[in-house]
Amino acid sequence: MQSIGKLNDYLNRILGLSCKDRESVTSYIKSLPVYLRNSFLFYLLCVEDVDFLVFEPLKEMKGSALISSAKKLQEQTKLRTLILLPRIDTNLRRTLINGKVDFVVPDKQIYLPSMCIYLNERGLGIGAAGDKVIFSPAAQALLLYHLQVRPLEGLTLKEIASLLDYSAKTITLIAGELIKANICTLKSQVRCKLLTFIRSGKELWQIIEPMLESPIVQVYYINELPNNLEKIAKVSYDSALAHYSFLAEPKQRTVAIAKRNPIVRDLLVDKELHPTEGQIRVELWKYNPTLLSNISFVDRLSLVLCYKENEDERVNKEIGQLIDKMQW
Repeated sequence: MQSIGKLNDYLNRILGLSCKDRESVTSYIKSLPVYLRNSFLFYLLCVEDVDFLVFEPLKEMKGSALISSAKKLQEQTKLRTLILLPRIDTNLRRTLINGKVDFVVPDKQIYLPSMCIYLNERGLGIGAAGDKVIFSPAAQALLLYHLQVRPLEGLTLKEIASLLDYSAKTITLIAGELIKANICTLKSQVRCKLLTFIRSGKELWQIIEPMLESPIVQVYYINELPNNLEKIAKVSYDSALAHYSFLAEPKQRTVAIAKRNPIVRDLLVDKELHPTEGQIRVELWKYNPTLLSNISFVDRLSLVLCYKENEDERVNKEIGQLIDKMQW
């Protein structure tokens, strides 16, 4: 019962969620297939007046196997399921979140999509479905710039606006988003305010990742890139992932460009960008990919977000390693 004790303590003392053990779980699991009964320890737990069948794997399992088991257990018992894990790596975490299954790592992380709750040990807080925070594209660009290009800690909003080529009004609105999400604070000084981040590096990334979206707005295709686009477009998606990982170079090249770039408007007017056919894949991004990368490839974190809904475990493994190898 040591694991369930840690879970109770985590939910009650640290996160402030009401949590209590229910009656014996035997009646719910006695009719389960033998392979399921022999693969997990089971507990019955009530979290915020919602009953969960908590199951703890007896040995390490792949994310796909855990997702499959959660679905089968829910079908068999008619209870919401919660995976209890002693530890979690980046790849497994991403797989479980993409699969939208509930899981918890005591004292580390809890993800409860069935209750529309996402919590992190770093203090994201609790929100209902309508309260889920998704940062604006400009706020996302600022955060990724801060993590990868140049720290914005301690800079004035005016200085940040200059670096990111956004208006002062846009940066003020972004600061409001970050403060509301408990990511940043503003420190007042004489005639100016300085942006201060509550967390840094990988800790900050782990907090904000659930609030970030793929930068891709639309995808078009073209047979040959015009020179003006070739000069500014960044290599993206599978082409960039092959550069950053051990995956093979894809047959089709992919590039990214900001949707608001005048080049895009002209290509659309001239009907040179096709919605389904062409030798080169052209991604239109919500923000300017050149802002975050000074090489020919898109930045690593935006690339990771491009695969946010990906279910290919081989790709997710490489994405996980890409994050692990980041120099925060």
